[in-house]
Amino acid sequence: MLTERLTHALIEELDGAVTVSDMTAPDMPLVYVNQAFEKLTGYRAEEALGRNCRFLQGPDTDASSLRLLRQAVSAGRPLRLTLLNYRKSGEPFWNELRLSPHHDGDGRLTHYFGFQLDVTERLETQDALNRARDDLEREVTERTRELEESRARFEDLVEACSDWVWEMDEHLRFTFVSARLTKITGIPVDAVVGRTRRELLAGMDPDQWHPHQADLDARRPFMDFRYPVNRPDGSPVYCAISGKPLFDAEGRFRGYRGTGRDCTTEQEYLEAQQAAVAAAQEANRAKSQFLARMSHELRTPLNAIIGFSEALRTQGLKVSEARRIEYAQYINESGNHLLDIISDILEMAKIEAGKLELHEDWLDPEALLNECLHVVTDQAHREGLLLSIEIEAGLPPVFGDRRALKQSVLNLLSNAVKFTPRGGHVTLAASRPVDKDLVIEVRDSGVGIPADELGWVTQPFAQSRETAGRSHLGTGLGLAIVKSLVEKHGGRLTVESEQGRGSRISLTIPRCRMRAEASELSLHDTAG
Repeated sequence: MLTERLTHALIEELDGAVTVSDMTAPDMPLVYVNQAFEKLTGYRAEEALGRNCRFLQGPDTDASSLRLLRQAVSAGRPLRLTLLNYRKSGEPFWNELRLSPHHDGDGRLTHYFGFQLDVTERLETQDALNRARDDLEREVTERTRELEESRARFEDLVEACSDWVWEMDEHLRFTFVSARLTKITGIPVDAVVGRTRRELLAGMDPDQWHPHQADLDARRPFMDFRYPVNRPDGSPVYCAISGKPLFDAEGRFRGYRGTGRDCTTEQEYLEAQQAAVAAAQEANRAKSQFLARMSHELRTPLNAIIGFSEALRTQGLKVSEARRIEYAQYINESGNHLLDIISDILEMAKIEAGKLELHEDWLDPEALLNECLHVVTDQAHREGLLLSIEIEAGLPPVFGDRRALKQSVLNLLSNAVKFTPRGGHVTLAASRPVDKDLVIEVRDSGVGIPADELGWVTQPFAQSRETAGRSHLGTGLGLAIVKSLVEKHGGRLTVESEQGRGSRISLTIPRCRMRAEASELSLHDTAG
């Protein structure tokens, strides 16, 4: 058991200040303080003993804490609190005070033991930590707010942007695609996220995607790679994508980020431009061929005219009557052929210049077709062809330009006769189903037109390769003129043909030009 001397020595060695207050004496004075108290407060023991410990308090000591202290002492309860006290020098310090009451054998409160620690540094550290925490929380709050604003700004920009934004991970799987993709292509975002482009493009032309896939595999940036996509409704849309590879600080590949856009209009314009260039080149080629053909076509009848007329001039009466008639016939045929060529050229020039005018009146389609057939009958018989006509009875009068329609039918008949071999047949037909358009057809068993040429044989200066090199070369303007003349009447030209088996070429005259259907307004609109 410790002796009083040992206990006193132990208390004196403690780092914390120890005090004893006599609760039986007036004003509860201090009756004991250890050396640690002297070091803590700067007061010597003789300066402190006999005084109430309130001398350590000052103007900034918390009144509520003092109230708690008085209530505990009055009730004889233990207490632990932290007070702002003052040293003898006037320097404030934070005092962590622990009070413990002591009672005698009869239960009377006789003393209060106090244990005091200077926690100023700890509280200052705690206060600094609290301030740092508050500053950090404010910084985190501010950064969070900035990130939210940045995210909202990014989402607004992505939403407002006409392009879509996408992101891939290091395995080239899509981790993000903006909703704009769905608006442009109709493809749901969920159908893209989590999949690679290779998976998405399964079944598509590998040659088309190989350069792009090579860029992805090599982790190279790419720009404006274009590809077609079919929307859910089947309509096509062209997309253009650009992307940049992402690498971390150690140079490890982390994925791609990029954008995509709808380039359908650009692609259509590009394709139209390419088609226009091709058409211009084809037109230029056709015109070159036309000029080459015209050189031959014009010289042949001119040479004939010059040759036969020269023979008549130089030989005079030496030429027999029969021979003179023969020469005159050759000169007449060559002149007419030359006139036909020049007429075609002038007619096409007038059409392309937009100066073709129709002189319209009511005409009998059956009479018109019989006239056309009569014109080519002799030629067809000379060529050994069977010529027939199939005209539906009771066709109503047609409102149109007689010369233009007759020229159109004659062009078709002349072509059929020219390019149908001996022993073949040519048929001119006309019919009008009830309440339908008038259809005029020329059918033949001639050489026909290859399928790959059907799309352009009605273009100016075009000529099928099946007719090239034949004796009846022509200008290549016939079908182009017919097409323009029929369309001027609001109708259409239809070409059906099979190589080696013949052709069926139809002129369709709209029902509004029939006597029973015609009205002044519709005729004006159609003819204009």
